Amino acid sequence: MIKSVRDVELAGKRVLVREDYNVPLADGAVRDDTRLRASLPTVSYLLEQGAAVILISHLGRPKGKVVPELALDPVAVSLSALLGREVRKLDDCVGPEVEEVCLALGPGEIVLLENSRFYSQEEENDPEFASQLADLDPQTFDAWNSTDRMSLWINAYNGLTLMAIVDDYPIQSSFLASLRFPKNSIRQISGVWDRLEFEIMGRPTTLDQIEHGILRQDFNDPRIHFALVCAALGCPPLRNEPYLGDRLDEQLDDQVRQFLEDSKKFRIDRSTNTVYLSKILDWYGEDFSSESGDPVYFRGHDLEEKAVLRFISEYLSPEERKYLKEADYRLRYLDYDWSLNER
Repeated sequence: MIKSVRDVELAGKRVLVREDYNVPLADGAVRDDTRLRASLPTVSYLLEQGAAVILISHLGRPKGKVVPELALDPVAVSLSALLGREVRKLDDCVGPEVEEVCLALGPGEIVLLENSRFYSQEEENDPEFASQLADLDPQTFDAWNSTDRMSLWINAYNGLTLMAIVDDYPIQSSFLASLRFPKNSIRQISGVWDRLEFEIMGRPTTLDQIEHGILRQDFNDPRIHFALVCAALGCPPLRNEPYLGDRLDEQLDDQVRQFLEDSKKFRIDRSTNTVYLSKILDWYGEDFSSESGDPVYFRGHDLEEKAVLRFISEYLSPEERKYLKEADYRLRYLDYDWSLNER
């Protein structure tokens, strides 16, 4: 279960809080402080409990360059007024000087880091950049909101998967693995999911632990299966942008739609009354809600299949949705293509 800040012992802790302070500015001042006010209950509570608070946010789209007009100084001024205490603004968001200041913070003190999008890595999901942020204090991730944490773990999974491929490229196939899988497949990398460990927030972590022990267990959102990539042709497409907490719903819904528009992953054949689904929806069918809706619909299928069909139908055209809900058809799962997606 995801904890809230009220479930964590905060006294004496440094808490990194990712906020959405992407606010409109005019003449060097915040024009609308709605988003700032929305953050006050959490920030105030942390300070009252004796935590040292480190705020991080983006503002605008500087595209990885320092744009003085998009610096967060006006935000710090407005926050200071709203909180009734000084919010110190730092001139960077990573690096030794930032770490030194953050480590020296005392209970009830608060700083605001510089616009994170002054670094291109923020939007490119650079592993080193993510590591620098995490190194401020791994425990502070407990205070991130759920969409920010979920975004981080999806980005981590996808980035580390690609890293595993690059580190092992060109892939060396084995005779036994080649009896079942293509020679240019991630399945040829022994232990890639359950034995290969990456250090995340100071702990050795496998891809399986991220997917099954964190994302599936803690977030309970079946859309992750349309976002996680395994570098195979059968897996979902890799976005050309990182997942971001303030856009996560929109991005995940778009992933589902892209996935279902691919005839190699989903299609309806009315000539044979057959609906073809990706094998992913068979492997992880249990992750879709068991609530199958009105029993009149999706007749002839078990509860797990009904749950999957009801879920995907929400992303289809009215005609396709009607067919899935009311027609008499067979379900068939498509063979999964484990060939390496080298695009």
